Amino acid sequence: MKNLVVVLFLLITNVGLAQGSKPESTHRDEEMHKHLVQKLNLSELQSQKVKVIQDKYKAQIVELKQSVRGQKQQIDNDMHQLRNSLNGKMRKILTEEQFIEYKKIQAQKRKRKAANGSKGERKRP
Repeated sequence: MKNLVVVLFLLITNVGLAQGSKPESTHRDEEMHKHLVQKLNLSELQSQKVKVIQDKYKAQIVELKQSVRGQKQQIDNDMHQLRNSLNGKMRKILTEEQFIEYKKIQAQKRKRKAANGSKGERKRP
């Protein structure tokens, strides 16, 4: 059981560190595999099977990370457009002084969110 936990931890760590097809990533993958073979005293057959599993999951995780990156970019673009639209409508109904104050309030809000470290969390004073 302990060996299984170690294998899973190292596999997840190995795959999580994958940065695509960069040469240093491939080198890191090989080093991690050697580390597993040594620490777990894997037979040649086990080593080969573990390598196949690592490669399979690495490719899937890299693909998932790339798709999430694309989705995040789309969400950021959509949010930017919505904020611009909102600000345009607010500008039409507020006086110049009110709009300046509104923009200050928005800037303070962004600053608080950045300080909290998470866009979704709210900390009440």
